[in-house]
Amino acid sequence: MKNNCFGTIYLFEIKKILKSKAAIITFLILLVLAFVFGEGEISGNESPEARSKFAQIDGRVIDDNLLDEYRENTDDAGYTDDSNPTFKMFGSWFRSLSDHGKKIEDVTIEDLIKNRDAGIQEAKELSYLTTGECEYWEDKGKEIVFPGTWHDTLAARGYLGGAVDMNILLILFLIPMGLSIVFASEYQNKTDQVVRASKYGDKRTYYAKILAGMTFGVGGSLIILGSFIGYMALRWGTGGLDLPIILLNPYTSYNMTAGGFLLRLAAIIIIGCILTSAVTLFLSQAMKNSLAVMGTSVGLYLGISMISAVLDTNIRPVSQFIQMLPAVLIDTNMVYEYRLINIFGKYFTVFEYAPIMYIIFTIVFIALGRFIYGRKER
Repeated sequence: MKNNCFGTIYLFEIKKILKSKAAIITFLILLVLAFVFGEGEISGNESPEARSKFAQIDGRVIDDNLLDEYRENTDDAGYTDDSNPTFKMFGSWFRSLSDHGKKIEDVTIEDLIKNRDAGIQEAKELSYLTTGECEYWEDKGKEIVFPGTWHDTLAARGYLGGAVDMNILLILFLIPMGLSIVFASEYQNKTDQVVRASKYGDKRTYYAKILAGMTFGVGGSLIILGSFIGYMALRWGTGGLDLPIILLNPYTSYNMTAGGFLLRLAAIIIIGCILTSAVTLFLSQAMKNSLAVMGTSVGLYLGISMISAVLDTNIRPVSQFIQMLPAVLIDTNMVYEYRLINIFGKYFTVFEYAPIMYIIFTIVFIALGRFIYGRKER
């Protein structure tokens, strides 16, 4: 009987969200944008002719012979022109590794290796790593073959960059628009006391609302993100996902493919949406006004991003915590996060401990909301 009542309340709350024009219109707009982004990430950046040129050096070993060809087909600064873009993507990768104080014709493969090692060491120093963390990454770095073989990175960049863009839209628009009304609408309509005075207006109503909000927030995010990735796979194929991540982020010490990075990124995005949904539902109850919730959500996102940009990494506990939040962490450069968490002598990377942190904070916000809801019952 209780379960039936919970199910009835849950379905009622789902219907309430789905009857919100703001929630549905936002969802439909983002769903359309998922396909637009899926198309634009490739065709909007490079023409079919340029993409066919990129393929001409795909599978080539990155050695001094390839560097000589690159220099023959670019200007003195290492840039290609529109008539011959064969080395455009390779040139971007090369310039990120080359010594800017050295002429391009003097740069060798050995120089690229030295510059990469120096860049990684500098990143470790700026991150204030412990001796144990440095040893961990030294071992991981031995697994990487550098420079390896060149592959066209356009598709992989499209998958990863588009997924990050989708995450921003989900956090800023879908979840606040859909979930801000879950608790706030009852306060604004002056029906909150009636709900609490009803037979099942206790914790069952609270958890039914939470579950309904999570269903829309997480379910909608899965559909939109899945639509983007699915369209990319059907339209452009998955061939670009098997290349090593060092061709996209050369200063990383993670030994993974672009496809492996995409799977981890997608998982963190969805778990991050669970946390964002929990925070939005908490704000809906605490602030009692849907517009205030939406404004606060945007403000939190921008505020966290700004704090992360100016906070010095030498304040490690605070800066590392801020860096782990979905508004900051979810980025194509998250493979440059070298700081680890040490639990009983075992180190965990950002891909391992960020989802756990999100789940813990989700439980905390739901528990806090239940405490506030319980106080109002009395």
